[in-house]
This record gives sequence, C-alpha cells and structure tokens, in this order.
Amino acid sequence: MKPLCEVPPMANGSIPADGGNLILTQQEHDTMIQCEPESKQWIRPYLGADGVINGIVRHCLWLVDCPPHTLKKMLAIFERVEQVRAFRMASTKERTRKKANTPTLFTEDRQPERGYYLAVPRTSSENRRYIPIAILQSEIVAANDIQLVENATVFELGIITSAIHMAWMSTLTGRLESRFRYSNKIVYNNFPWPQTPSEAQKAAVDKAAQAVLDARAIHGDRVRPGRSCRRPRRQHRGCHDFTARGEAVREGANCDSRGGCAPENQFHAG
Repeated sequence: MKPLCEVPPMANGSIPADGGNLILTQQEHDTMIQCEPESKQWIRPYLGADGVINGIVRHCLWLVDCPPHTLKKMLAIFERVEQVRAFRMASTKERTRKKANTPTLFTEDRQPERGYYLAVPRTSSENRRYIPIAILQSEIVAANDIQLVENATVFELGIITSAIHMAWMSTLTGRLESRFRYSNKIVYNNFPWPQTPSEAQKAAVDKAAQAVLDARAIHGDRVRPGRSCRRPRRQHRGCHDFTARGEAVREGANCDSRGGCAPENQFHAG
C-alpha cells in the first residue's frame, strides 16, 4: 500500500533475527574495539524507539561488505556470527532457517544506503503531545520498532510533527495497551499532505522544524503534560500553523518531495 499523496513511503526498520548476537551494548562495543581494533569499521550505531525517545544508543555488527577472510581474522565477531547461524538453524520457521546461510546479514535489511531518513518510534506514550521524531544519518541502523522515511528533509519532519498530524494519528492509530502504536499504512499513508506548497511555505516549515530540533538539543524531549518545557512545544506550534491552513491541507492533496539535506542538531554516527 502506497501513500495517497506524492510523498516518500514509510517502511519498517531492519530485523536481525540473531538471538542478540549482532547487537552490542555500549560495554560490549567498547570491549570488542579494545580487543580487536579492526572491528571498529564493521560496527554501527543501532537505534530503536528507546533511542529516539530516551537517547539509549546501542550498536550492531554491520557486515554487509565484510570479506570472509577479514571476518575470520576478527575472532570475537566470527564467534558471534556462528552463534547467529546456530540460532537461525534452530528456528521453527523455514524462512529463518534459510537465512542461516547468510549469518552476517540481518534477515530483513531496510536500511537506507545514503543520506538521511526520518525515524518515527512505532510505540510511544499517549501522554505525549508530540511523538519524538528524529532525522538520522544513514550510518545509524534503524531497529524494527522504528518506522523510517528515506531521503526525508526537515519539511517532512515539520509536517509529521505538527499538531494536526498528531491529532490525525491519535484518532486513527492503534494502541498497545494505552500507548500509541503508529501505523504507516493507516496513519502515514492516508494523511492529507499540503497541496503544492510554495517555496516560502516550505521555508517556513523548514524553519519551524529546525527550531524543534534546536530546542530539543538544548532542553531535551520534555513535552509531556505537567512536566513540559515550553520552548519545544512553542516550536512544534510553528509547524502546526502552516499545516493547519485550510488551503494547505485538503482531501486528496498532493505535495512534492525534495532532495536530501543536512539539518543541524540531529543524531550523528560516531
């Protein structure tokens, strides 16, 4: 199912199906690099919903282009890869068992190869006025509890983080217990995006969305009722002001997507 409007599609993050062997905690990351310095180039930041919402960053082995002779020299990584193979072979699912033939790879790889992408946590608290959404570098691997929009810009961020989109989401989306369960098929694909916004309107959304990122960098993500920081909420309203105009949002509206950009105050790989 594709979006009704001319906007980039939203996909789920990648799935390792690895028994935890391709994923590293910060301590495991540090220990591995200390013991095997050559492993550093094969490790990437790995971000899930907790990472976007609470700043919890893990790491993963990303061995897509790793030659076999290089892999065998890194004993700690090679051992983990063999454990991935054993884990998949023991699966009751035939599809997973077949993936045991490629234990260095995630079973489902949806990671953008270049540029930036929009990262939307699949599940977030119903007490939040706004879902924390980030623009990430492609070097940061998105976990499956993230939904991503490839080649996104601050314009897409501004529209999705507006109050109107939040109201649309809270009305249509499913729930996990009482928490929001963001649906790309129901919420994102059916959202009536702005119709052919002018360059001045795009610039206004870009400015408001960048202000959201700047405010979060200073104040953090404190946008819950009763404990909220006014500045991030004020910047969110700047996104809402444009999106709420009747001439900008209407049923069956179209909008054009633009090329990649490098917004400030985002998550960086490193």
